Amino acid sequence: MARIEGELRHAVRARAFAKGEIARLPLKRATDSAARATGAIERFIERTLAPRLEELSGEVRGLRGELGQIDKRLTESISSLRNETVARIEALEARINGRVDETVARIDTLEARLNGRIDSMSERASAFERHVEERFAALDLRLDERLAAIDRRLDDKLSGLDEKIASTNKRFDQALDIRERLAALEAKVEAQKRNGA
Repeated sequence: MARIEGELRHAVRARAFAKGEIARLPLKRATDSAARATGAIERFIERTLAPRLEELSGEVRGLRGELGQIDKRLTESISSLRNETVARIEALEARINGRVDETVARIDTLEARLNGRIDSMSERASAFERHVEERFAALDLRLDERLAAIDRRLDDKLSGLDEKIASTNKRFDQALDIRERLAALEAKVEAQKRNGA
């Protein structure tokens, strides 16, 4: 490539030189010289540049082919990389979804266990509450029975006490009555003693 560029530069210089030389010559000679120079340039181009241009054209075709192959390989590589990336992303999404599903399942299981324990504790609390209420009801019943028994005993004792008080009052009244009679007898006896004396 550098060689072709050098030859092109040489051809341009030769043409410029020929133009300069032609400009110095008279018109007829200048025309002849120009024609000779043009013919020389054309021959130079045919001998030197044409094969080089064909080589360049072949190289360009080869480069185009290589570029096509590189483009094809790049496209295949990019497509493969894209497919691989998509597959990895899908695999990662599947793993994440699997983990999420597993976590949700664990949470659901834990929630079910907790709800079961809460229900069990609620049932146990209700049973304990019923047991306490039954115990209090039994205690209230026993207290009522004992209080009723104490009331009956007190009533019985108070009835007996009333009877004893009534009996004592009766005896007391009888004693007072006897005392009054004794006092009246004593007064009669005394009165008879006085009258008899």
